[in-house]
Amino acid sequence: MHIRNSTSPSRFVFLTWCWSLLLALMLSACGGGSDPVASSAPRLLSGGTVKAGAAPADYATVVQQLYVAYFGRPADPGGLANFEAQLQAAGAATDVQGLDSAYSSNATLRALVDTFGVSKESQSLYSGDSTAFVKAIYNNVLGRDPLQGGLDYWVNAIDHGGLQRGNVALSIMAAALTNATAQGQADAALIGKKIAIAGNFTAVVPASTYRGQGPASMARTMLGSVKADTDVAAFQGTIGFTIAAINQANVATFAGVYTGTYSGDDQGTFSVAVGPTGIVTGDSKSTTYGYTLTILGQLVFGGNFSMKASGNAGSATYNGTIDPATGSLSGSWDAGTAGKGTFTGYKVY
Repeated sequence: MHIRNSTSPSRFVFLTWCWSLLLALMLSACGGGSDPVASSAPRLLSGGTVKAGAAPADYATVVQQLYVAYFGRPADPGGLANFEAQLQAAGAATDVQGLDSAYSSNATLRALVDTFGVSKESQSLYSGDSTAFVKAIYNNVLGRDPLQGGLDYWVNAIDHGGLQRGNVALSIMAAALTNATAQGQADAALIGKKIAIAGNFTAVVPASTYRGQGPASMARTMLGSVKADTDVAAFQGTIGFTIAAINQANVATFAGVYTGTYSGDDQGTFSVAVGPTGIVTGDSKSTTYGYTLTILGQLVFGGNFSMKASGNAGSATYNGTIDPATGSLSGSWDAGTAGKGTFTGYKVY
């Protein structure tokens, strides 16, 4: 009589099917069947789908996905270009699922992703124990709390499955985009809208003003208002409003009194006040000729300004920049046939 070996293919398939069914029932019972979980497929050593001859621009979407996953906001123009180039140089996948698959095996890619995860900005958004950490990512990326099954899955993966915190936001986004359930489709629709709007924002925001905690917070609030049914085209007005607010807030950071000296064909001193709306007023006094000119101007994006000094002795234009880090200002002045030169100054604190 022939006795079937317990490890025969048919028995193995049957046991695997039973285990899969039991696992599905367990997840369904705890309410987790609709939440994104990582694929059970082996991780790819090469990094997922790599587009042959990929150009930096081919990484635009995945860079925005990284910014949204870890920072909850659109990429700044400089950051977008920088990470596009680095991902291309690393031969990385052009999709977020590929990045997630290669995180554990590709040291170069892992280092790039970790620059997001270990940043102060990301850590200020995602902190606490594993439960609080996962909930914060869900609310930031998917705009909702995780279902209990999904929460348990990710917490267990972090605490006992070797999932690094630096990879969690990326893994949750990658899983959400491939979740075929009704909830998964809603999550994917929301992410798609956020990424499209993030791209539109980055394309038009001035790089000189979209920097620092204040502008980042404004952009994060804007993106947090996006819903799965948001009209991307109509949202362009909100993008414009947000950028205007960022620019205005940026100008306000330069408010204060500045004093300095000018030299060249004429020499003297000046004192100007920059108001919260960017209006510049003050005067300049020539030590060479003894005259005084009234200054009026406007500070614009990034600390650049143009001023006009005028009076009975004639007029001159001042063009320069204020460095917000040091409070110093510098530039050049031009009075036409009367002469030209340079000026420097500093903020009076």
